[in-house]
Amino acid sequence: MSEVDVNKPCPFCGTRLDLNDRDILYPSGVGWKEEEGMRVGCDVYDVPKEQWCYKIVCQEHYGGCGAEMHGYSIEDTIKKWNKRV
Repeated sequence: MSEVDVNKPCPFCGTRLDLNDRDILYPSGVGWKEEEGMRVGCDVYDVPKEQWCYKIVCQEHYGGCGAEMHGYSIEDTIKKWNKRV
């Protein structure tokens, strides 16, 4: 799915995520745009797909705990998941 792999398990329950499952990483329903040099949230319908935000979820229906991480892109979201503490 992405050039960046999820290589860390959930920090709360230890579940490993499979990015081949569409229930794990998907658009969050929010987008972003630049205003005065800062990123601000907006509706996804107001921006191109390249400016959609994403979220990654440790899905409870796969034995996970429901922990989430949000980011400004697929790669940003995965990088945040991998470096969280």
